[in-house]
Amino acid sequence: MYMGVSLLLGKDLVNKIGYKNGLALGLVISALGTLLFYPAANAGSYTLMLAGLFTVGLGFSLQQTVANPLAIALGPIKTGSQRLNLAGGINNFGTTIGPLIVSFAIFGATVTGNTDMSIESVKIPYLILGLAFLLVAVLLKFSLLPEHPETIEESLEDATSSKSSALQYPQLVMGMIAIFLYVGVEVSTASNLPAYMETELGFAIGDIAPYISLYWASLMIGRWTGAVEAFTDNISTQKTLSFLAPYLAFGVFLFVNAIAKHDLTPFYIYGLIILVLIAADMASKGNPAKMVLIFSVLGAMALFIGMATTGMLSVYAITSVGLFF
Repeated sequence: MYMGVSLLLGKDLVNKIGYKNGLALGLVISALGTLLFYPAANAGSYTLMLAGLFTVGLGFSLQQTVANPLAIALGPIKTGSQRLNLAGGINNFGTTIGPLIVSFAIFGATVTGNTDMSIESVKIPYLILGLAFLLVAVLLKFSLLPEHPETIEESLEDATSSKSSALQYPQLVMGMIAIFLYVGVEVSTASNLPAYMETELGFAIGDIAPYISLYWASLMIGRWTGAVEAFTDNISTQKTLSFLAPYLAFGVFLFVNAIAKHDLTPFYIYGLIILVLIAADMASKGNPAKMVLIFSVLGAMALFIGMATTGMLSVYAITSVGLFF
């Protein structure tokens, strides 16, 4: 869709309307998608609800297209990757606490066994979400964010002067492959872990939820750890934050699941696994390329251990893949 619109305009959509406008437009598109849930619930229409989800996702895709380069451009290039990690960590904070909020909003409780709901119960939460999207869009529109950051403009000039196609940059091609594989692993892990725990390990559906929450929290833990250099240039402070940030994120997971009244005893040992992440982050010495290499190797090792073992060892190995994303 994005490429199609850009072709019709004869120019890249974001470069034409600006980065701030791109973010605001993405939020408005997502808001329109949430509003579709109201008539979808009234009519009991699966097709209309699916259209709403597609529209929300369409807005999200535009927001991500804009937000990632903008996050890099709004500060020193040296710490651009750390700002991306921070943005991703905030996103994963939402995925960690999201199930709790949805449970309160739709089921009226955090108890996993409560499935008393009707399709009508989704209307109010999505209306509130749509209004929130519109409010943020207005705030962004009148914010001080630049429409065309200077750093991005300079990189565009360099690109047009030296290369005839973006695909001539090997880092772009390899990055596309890496993101494709990353999304595949991320989604397939979250999708298949519940079925594995239910069929192979005999877990009840209600008892699987905190482990899925731990997987998403692992992404938050890893990204908070990788973002510490965006806050300070002081080496000693960075080392301190490298220890504090992952355990602060882990504390968020424990707190959310404590509110949801899940048994936290099986998860305390995960604190030891986080030490591997901290050691890997220190070994990378803040070098993005080295960090990608080390984290990729550890993520692959965790995945292979999860596939080669059984029982809770395999569960913790699979969930720890998220630490290195």
